[in-house]
Amino acid sequence: MSKTEVVTTESILLQPVSPPAPIASIPRRSSGPDLPAPVPEPSVHDAESALPPETAVSTAQRWNDPPRNKYRVLSCFFAFLVYGMNDGAPGAMVPLFEKYYHLPHSIVSLIFLSPMVGCVLASFTSNRLHAIAGRRGVALTATGAYVLAYLGLSQHPPFAVVVCLLVLTGFGSGLMNGSWNSWFGGLVQGSTLLGFLHGFWGAGATLSPILISRIATKVENWWIFYCLMMSLACLACIGVTCSFWDDTGSGFRRQNASSLPNAQAGTLKILKNQVTLTFSLFMVLYVGSEVTIGGWLLTFMMSVRNSSPTASSLATSGFWIGLTAGRFGLGWITGYVGERLMVTIYLLSAIGLELGFWFGKEFAVSAVMAALVGVSIGMLMPSGIRVMTKLLPPEKHLVSVGFATAFAVSGSAVFPFAVGALAEAYGVEYINSSTMATIRHAYREDVPTILGFIQGLADYEKESDAVKATVETLQNTIAFAPSGVVSPQNSLPVTENISATRPSRCFLIFDEQGKAAGMALYFYNYSTWRSKPGIYLEDLYVDPSYRGKGYGKKLLSALAKEVVAMDGGRLEWSVLKWNEPSIKFYGLIGATAMNEWVGMRVDGPTLDKLANLTD
Repeated sequence: MSKTEVVTTESILLQPVSPPAPIASIPRRSSGPDLPAPVPEPSVHDAESALPPETAVSTAQRWNDPPRNKYRVLSCFFAFLVYGMNDGAPGAMVPLFEKYYHLPHSIVSLIFLSPMVGCVLASFTSNRLHAIAGRRGVALTATGAYVLAYLGLSQHPPFAVVVCLLVLTGFGSGLMNGSWNSWFGGLVQGSTLLGFLHGFWGAGATLSPILISRIATKVENWWIFYCLMMSLACLACIGVTCSFWDDTGSGFRRQNASSLPNAQAGTLKILKNQVTLTFSLFMVLYVGSEVTIGGWLLTFMMSVRNSSPTASSLATSGFWIGLTAGRFGLGWITGYVGERLMVTIYLLSAIGLELGFWFGKEFAVSAVMAALVGVSIGMLMPSGIRVMTKLLPPEKHLVSVGFATAFAVSGSAVFPFAVGALAEAYGVEYINSSTMATIRHAYREDVPTILGFIQGLADYEKESDAVKATVETLQNTIAFAPSGVVSPQNSLPVTENISATRPSRCFLIFDEQGKAAGMALYFYNYSTWRSKPGIYLEDLYVDPSYRGKGYGKKLLSALAKEVVAMDGGRLEWSVLKWNEPSIKFYGLIGATAMNEWVGMRVDGPTLDKLANLTD
């Protein structure tokens, strides 16, 4: 009899099977293996759902964890200080380049555009460079580009080489923007850290014009500034390269393996992403507005608020200091409250302060409003970068942030030119680089300068030996302005009374450093048909080193204001027939050639004979 085996079984609870998804919902492919349906890209409207819940445990690194991050953060702060000094230099270098290379403003303005080319190139090569060399290689390349550019600039090369070297600085700036903004944005408390990072940029942008001004005043060799910059860039290169030494290309490829197989297609796909495009537009509007305010504030204060160059410069510095203070002071608050809400508050505050700046007609009110505008907009760019890193997966941070910041550079180049063109077209004020100059009536102590300009004009007109004027004769025949007396009709000082022996007045124009650049010597005439007074411009002269900057046009504008203020009839002058450049210039501003008139003159012995005519 066989043994009976007892088998024990467990009861299994069966669950109802869900019906399969309809076939129509499964994406079809013409060939190849079945792949999961593509995950849609996040949009700006998905911001709230894309952010992790408050109870989630963050795996992001901190500024001090791992410990090496402390050195990375500090070295990036210093590198962004150098970056800010680099960006703050071109505006202060313009007059120095114009004087040294004897070039007009339109050519020297290329120094504003050339870095943009390098920055855009960097945005399209950053991802590949990270894959090859990691952040260590990017740090070395970015700061190394600075070192090479400053080495070349310190040799004061031809201006064409200067423009090319500034493309190199733009390339380094673009690499830093993409790499370090994305890295800082991914850290815990990213808003605070990004605020500090861009605060150091603002500090550098504030510092470099001051250094350039001191160097130009003391030694007059602009390239000394770039010797200093080369030293600072070397320190930055050592610092960031060493701190990111273990961040290699192989590590970057492991972390971003899914996005690297087809890097070119992946880059183009990221650039078409709604989040990337939206924030790129935000960045270009912000940076364009920031640079426009900072670039034209001095002009506005001098032209509209009638302030001195020194006071206007202080107001401009106040704006940049306010922006820097906002980035240092508001980063923590922005991160704590939330970027979206705080950006809305900052924008509304900036609009209100701009209105206060516009309608507050006093210089002091405008200066305070400008500084507060700087505070209110300081965190807009760091906040935008932080939100991008929250909405996008880590493998897309580098390309998206790099593209957005590079695209923003175009705003910094285009917006200031557009504002100047609009202001000039509508005639609100004459706005270009010439408005950094000031005009006043001549003082008695200016006579040697006036005599020098008269001789310069005679040399230009090939009549060098014809000048008989002396310091003494000019002092006896020009009505000078006592300092501190202001005309009720305009902001220019009034002069001594006009008389038969003192019939003329003289405007002098000065550059931003207070050096005389040109003159307009004039006297009053009369129109019998109109029964109105007018002004006759005897001599208009601009020193050759200042030509092409609009100084002559600004002097003519000042004379026109004088005619309008006294309800005069016309402003007129004479020009030699062979002086085609001047004739063309006068035609462009609306002057009419009096071809039907022939100038007549009696002087010397003929004048004496006519005076003694008896019959």
